[in-house]
Amino acid sequence: MKTAITLRPDAKGRVGINALARQLQDRLGGQTISGYTAEVTADGAILLRPRVEVDAQEASTLILGAEDREAFLQALASPPPPGAALKAAARAHARATRRR
Repeated sequence: MKTAITLRPDAKGRVGINALARQLQDRLGGQTISGYTAEVTADGAILLRPRVEVDAQEASTLILGAEDREAFLQALASPPPPGAALKAAARAHARATRRR
């Protein structure tokens, strides 16, 4: 469900989004919004996407279940042979990084 909010500029032409930011923060479970990415859509609307900072430990920690852990360790122990796409990517990388 989309909710349209009209933001009106003040006497100096500024638009405050404090109330909108509070609503977004509530919807995001209280996470702190660190900024916004603005996008102008094809129909001229301005789309603001909130950016949320994630704790580094939370972002870099992956917890695997027993089955996934075994599959991961098996793939490390005996990796599959490279496929055609990987070989093509390696050749492209070699060409792109060849010293001139």
